[in-house]
Formats: sequence, structure tokens, C-alpha cells
Amino acid sequence: MEEEEEEVIDQEAELLQSLLEERAAARGVKDFVTADLIHEQIRSMGYNILPGSAIGSPGVAHKTCPDRAPGPEFSTLPATLRTEVMHAYDVELYPFEALISELVDLQAQPLHKLHHLEEVKEWQHTMQLNDARAYAVRRNMIDGRLKQLGGFRGNSALNECYLRFLRDVVMPLVGDDAGIFYQVDPCFRCHLPGTGFNLVKKHCDADYFHSPNEINFWVPCTSCFDTNTLFVESVPKKGDFHPWVLVPGQMMQFWGNQCVHYTLPNETDHTRVSFDFRVIPRSHYLERYPMSHRSDDLPRFAPGAYFATMDSSS
Repeated sequence: MEEEEEEVIDQEAELLQSLLEERAAARGVKDFVTADLIHEQIRSMGYNILPGSAIGSPGVAHKTCPDRAPGPEFSTLPATLRTEVMHAYDVELYPFEALISELVDLQAQPLHKLHHLEEVKEWQHTMQLNDARAYAVRRNMIDGRLKQLGGFRGNSALNECYLRFLRDVVMPLVGDDAGIFYQVDPCFRCHLPGTGFNLVKKHCDADYFHSPNEINFWVPCTSCFDTNTLFVESVPKKGDFHPWVLVPGQMMQFWGNQCVHYTLPNETDHTRVSFDFRVIPRSHYLERYPMSHRSDDLPRFAPGAYFATMDSSS
């Protein structure tokens, strides 16, 4: 029996290596559609590919959450911080929608209609002609424009609003007297309709070796509903995926490290613009956990780089 199990493992390893090499070859000739299909096959086997693989390199695959990634047993968060909760905040005090609109210069077009801009239409047409892959759709021209401008950190008004939001709204929700570690540059999301692609595939953040003590906050800057929003399970492994229906002034707190979440192709007539970030209560910071450090023993998500600290007294 043991010999049979070893043979199955060897066969799986050979198939996995073959798929990695085929994917690398496809990426090498810029056939990203084929590469993505192979990636999906690898994921269906229960593996994911470590981010950062160079073009032409087979890369490294790992078992997806929770086989090698940190599982829920490594978390010290109280149950209240692992629970999905909707919160409200004052958009007059924290005008993220207006600040982002001004920063990316939408020519007086509201965020939810930015797909009507001629330059966005032209970009989408070009993507369709070139068999756009999902990554290109996720990193669309609006996302690219924000990054060229330095993101949240590159705009003093937006960054100041974000820091006030963390201090006045988020930190009291976390309730840690020691303060928080917060994601320095939030993840900006722009889910355009009509691309035929999802924005993020089904995953939990532990798949990418984030700390099991991270808490996710998801903040929409436009109305979120139907296929333009995020689908999330309420409890790890429950599989009760449900769409979040939200408007600006509402945000979701959830345990994205262990709760699987994903998007669908946006088939509405509303662009969804949102941002999200991760927070760790300082008293629950884990120096080490499974796969917390790279092969060179440097932390993947280090304070002072990915995270910064905010004291409860600041």
C-alpha cells in the first residue's frame, strides 16, 4: 500500500512539473491565455504557484491553503475579529470616492460610469483584440494610472484620509490597546464591465502566506451588487458564498486569510471601484508562522515595508 501511495505521489509530482514547464513555455511566447488555463489546471490539483515567477521560468508550486500555508489553528485572533461584519462610516469625513475621482482625473465622469470614457473604451477594445488575460484586466488603465501617481502614498490628501480612517474608524473596531499594524498601500480594485474576466480568482489570503492574524477591510467607492462585487464565504470551509451588496459609506470586515473569496466577470453596467487593506492587532503579531519567511529567511510581509505601525495613542 505504501509503495502504491508513493507511486501516486511521484506521478502527481511528474505531472505538476510537466504543467509548470508547459506554462513557462506559453508565457515565454506571451501566450498568456494558454498559460492561465494551465494555471487553472494546477489549481484544480490543489496547488498554487508562488508569485514572482519570472517569464520563462517554471516557477514553484505549493499546496494551497491550508496544507503548507498557515491554517486557522495558527491564529490567536478572538472569534469577534474572525467574524464577517458590515460597518458604516461618514463619507463626508472620509471622502474616498471624491479623492480617487480627482486623482485619476475622470473628466467629471462618476466612478461607476468610468467605463464610458472614450480612453477606457479604447483600452478595452485593444485588450479584446489581443486576447487579454485576466491579469491585464485586473491591472487595467485606471489601476495603472493610480499606481503611476504613487497610489495612496503618492497623494497627500488621499493618504491623510486613509490614515485618519485607520485611526478613527478601524482601530476602535480592532480594539487592541497596543495599536495595529496596517497595510501601508491599500489594494486598489477597478472592476470594469464587459471584459469577460473576473478580477480575482477563488482564494484565501493564506494561499499567499499572509499571517493568520490578519483582518481584512473592504471599502467600496461605488455601489457594489450582483456580478460586480466580491463573493465570500462567512466561515472557513463553509462554502456559503454570498455577494456583498454595499454602497459608499459601508465597508466589510472579514477574515480573508481563511475565508475563501472571489469575483465574477462584471456583467452589470456599473464599474466597481473599491480598495481593501489588511490589519494585524499589535498584540497578535506573529513573528513566525508556517511559510512566513522566504527561502532567504526574510519575512514576506514585514513591518516597516508592507506594514506600518499605528499606536492607539497616536
